Amino acid sequence: MLDNRLKFFLFLLLIFSNQGKSQSHASFHTQRNYFKTGFTEVNNLIVIPAILNGDTHLNLILDTGSPYTLLIDFDYTNDISIKKGRQMTIGGLGQGFELQAYDSRFNHLKIAAATRDDTHLILILDSKLKLSKYLGMPVHGIIGFDIMKDFVVEIDYPAKQITFYQHNFFYEKKKRKISRFEKIPLEFHQRKPYIRGSIISENIQIDSARFLVDTGGWDAVWWFKNSKPNLQIPARHIADTLGISINGPVTGFRSKTDRFILHHFEFEKPTTSFPDSASLTNAVTFEGRNGSVGGEILRRFHVIFDYKNQNMFIRPNKNFKDDFYYNMSGIKLQKTYTLLPFLEIVYVRPGSPAYHAGIKPGDFVTSVNGNEIEEGELGWVNALFKSKPGKKITISLLRNGNKIVKSFILKDEL
Repeated sequence: MLDNRLKFFLFLLLIFSNQGKSQSHASFHTQRNYFKTGFTEVNNLIVIPAILNGDTHLNLILDTGSPYTLLIDFDYTNDISIKKGRQMTIGGLGQGFELQAYDSRFNHLKIAAATRDDTHLILILDSKLKLSKYLGMPVHGIIGFDIMKDFVVEIDYPAKQITFYQHNFFYEKKKRKISRFEKIPLEFHQRKPYIRGSIISENIQIDSARFLVDTGGWDAVWWFKNSKPNLQIPARHIADTLGISINGPVTGFRSKTDRFILHHFEFEKPTTSFPDSASLTNAVTFEGRNGSVGGEILRRFHVIFDYKNQNMFIRPNKNFKDDFYYNMSGIKLQKTYTLLPFLEIVYVRPGSPAYHAGIKPGDFVTSVNGNEIEEGELGWVNALFKSKPGKKITISLLRNGNKIVKSFILKDEL
């Protein structure tokens, strides 16, 4: 999702859950005991390179919250090679909503030194979620469970590196490494990993709440307010567009809760999003889920996932004590035109610093604080907008062909 959150509501879960069972034993293979790949971090998201059917180069978000491999955005791909499948219309995902998709099997997918010859792909043909535009770089889809289940997966956020280990090798050779980590049990439901944690807000404490472990979400915490009605949205909050799903905008409220506790690690004043009920109408959840833990928490740890043995190992890294901020500008940007050196403002939050400065949706940003926008440069601008309260932002804009300059001061409204 966009801004401080990219959570993909994978509405296809119920539809394809029976099909997925037939491929539960299919796997990625490698001749190595372990292999590594670098990744690009965009707004706390992990983007890894892949090659499809030998000639189509893709960038995929590694999303632990995704039970299937999805291709969503084809704007940056002139020709995509997939195996013949079947087109389908998916209905029943909300009043009047139908989704065109293509079901393709037996595709060859290569990620670093691992390959799989029977990859099942779901192509979303009319998604409203244009990953590349909102992330400022070519991003074509999502992969999660399909590769996470086959290896012990170590994510080093500061080094921007992932190491995939064969299970036997890892536990034979890396005993000393994992002895320095805290082990947290994972619970699985429909190919998604969950952990237990506690959340405290305005003198209400919820213990042993169930959170989706979600590397595909860039907020710190999401909380489904209807799952535990006694924990309400804090008094200080803002109404905001929390993100974009394949079915359109996800709206709700953004706030900070008092504390979030994971194992024995405590976080003070984490940013917490409360999606509204209408936005969650089509979200595939289950009764026991209370929320999600996303990239803004996970990036503070060195993380090792072992889906096979249902464990997660964590150790704080240099990001652990970072303050929790959000996009304080109120601006949401996208890279509307691939090769042109500007970004489009698609939303301005009412009452925000940018709103009071007179910045409007449809304006085009050509530079920020004297730094000109170049191709693909969206990540650093979003990072600047969530840097720290009191920072002055000066933006050069194009509006109806005219050049204008606007300035404002970042303000923490939470």
